[in-house]
Amino acid sequence: MSQELAPASADPTLGPITVSERVNGWDLARGIAVLGILLANMPWMGLAGMLSKHGEYVGDRPYDDLAFMLVLFVADTKFVTQFSLLFGAGLAQMRERVIARGSAFTAIGARRMAALAVAGALHAVFLWFGDILLLYATIGFVLLALLPRSSKALLGLGASLLVLGAVSWLPLVLVDADAEPPTFVDAAGVTHTGDEALAAQRAHFAEVFASGDFWRMTKVRAEVVVDEFGNLVFLMGPRTLALFLLGAWLVRIGWLTRPREHRGALRRWFVFGVPFGLACTAAMIVLDEPESSWLRATQILLFYVGGLVQGFGYLAGALLWSTTERAVALRSRLEAVGRMAFTNYIAHSVLTAIVFNYGGLYDRHGRGFGLGLTLVIFSIQLAWSPWWLGRFRFGPLEWLWRQATYAERIPLRR
Repeated sequence: MSQELAPASADPTLGPITVSERVNGWDLARGIAVLGILLANMPWMGLAGMLSKHGEYVGDRPYDDLAFMLVLFVADTKFVTQFSLLFGAGLAQMRERVIARGSAFTAIGARRMAALAVAGALHAVFLWFGDILLLYATIGFVLLALLPRSSKALLGLGASLLVLGAVSWLPLVLVDADAEPPTFVDAAGVTHTGDEALAAQRAHFAEVFASGDFWRMTKVRAEVVVDEFGNLVFLMGPRTLALFLLGAWLVRIGWLTRPREHRGALRRWFVFGVPFGLACTAAMIVLDEPESSWLRATQILLFYVGGLVQGFGYLAGALLWSTTERAVALRSRLEAVGRMAFTNYIAHSVLTAIVFNYGGLYDRHGRGFGLGLTLVIFSIQLAWSPWWLGRFRFGPLEWLWRQATYAERIPLRR
């Protein structure tokens, strides 16, 4: 979400990236990732079981199971990998461009992360607490401090943090889950434990988020954000920062900025990465629900490593596609979605809130319905994004973000 079109700026050293400087493969990869992230997020947006750690309601029809498996194999953890790499790459490219033009980057980068943090906090509290922007902004401040390091340091630190990210998950599966059964205090003050607690918690979320009561839902969202954000940083922070750093490193070595020159390497990553990730997911499913904590840890590692490698493969595939003349019409629409990734990401929460929270469908559907809704929403965005960008320079939220970043008025209309 870090590439931009050029505004009419009085200072030629500042301002968003020009049209000639854009890497269309990034927009394409980002547009594909917008779909993948919605696929992965949809169950969390509409199923109370996902929030209560009580499993989830997959559905009663065969296509519900098929939708569940499709998302598991294709989307879960894969597209957020791609998105995180591009986030780090975008910030690194912005820094190099600003410094090359003789301007200081520190203030620009800090304003960019601060504006993103505000947007993420508002999104999490008022729309959907599964927001990723606040985490990106928090980790982004760390990235700003590390970007001046050498390419070798970025690679080494990124690789080390990927290992740390995997290790940080292991205590969740190595500790005996029965040693401390879950508890939940309902609205009447009654304390529930064990499976009863999970069922009561699920019922609570289902009732609140289907109520249509904006302020009541906002209160619960705020409580969840406050309670869980620290855990999110601990569990996802190392992995996120690692991918940011590796994205910056890929910019330094030219893989992301000059994809035509690295087609061979990108092709190898694509041919290896996607099948490898799918195989890891298949192996995880074969293990089913093992009682051994070490086998559960193996499942987690398979999911973690497979998602990373498959995400790299997706990115390589998008970059390769951008260097060809295949399916140009579809590619241009996906690029438009990617140029408006910020706006389209927030639009997911707005549209699903209308359907689930205010339309009375929260926790009353299966995975098949969620998959169908995902395709409907993304089809709308495939049509709307090119239409909007034919009339305006940026998506509406991209425009606000750029003005906050550069601290100047940037024209919106073409």
